[in-house]
Amino acid sequence: MALRLAVLLEAYAARCAEVVCGNAHVPHPSETELIQRDTTLPELPRYPEDLDGWRAIDAILTGRCLMFRNKLRSSQGIIDGMIAHDRGILHSRFSGLAAEHGLEAWQLAAALRHRHGIETADPLWDYAKQLKRMLEETQKTHGPEKRD
Repeated sequence: MALRLAVLLEAYAARCAEVVCGNAHVPHPSETELIQRDTTLPELPRYPEDLDGWRAIDAILTGRCLMFRNKLRSSQGIIDGMIAHDRGILHSRFSGLAAEHGLEAWQLAAALRHRHGIETADPLWDYAKQLKRMLEETQKTHGPEKRD
């Protein structure tokens, strides 16, 4: 189960990196392009429905996996609110949130692999590095995301 979750989270991180890189190549998107392209975080695939598998995973990591989906929903709500009220920073804030969640997914996958003695992932493209770079750029521009 830990391996299945790790692979799923790594794929999500890769998708976030693709979105972030794609957005970076739109120099000055029009308002229409902004709304059509940059407003939906990648969808996190459904987690496996395997009760025994979930019980076999470290409880703290199980909690982090389950909370991660809630964070994505909350961030999508922030993005949707920006469409209506604050389009000026939507492009960079969206990229920052996508990078943040992609990096968190990668780190959670790494923690699952480490805790359960699974070989580390070896992707062809270091998308975690790309996500970290984009997150740092966004934080320099807008500061860290404020959490309540």
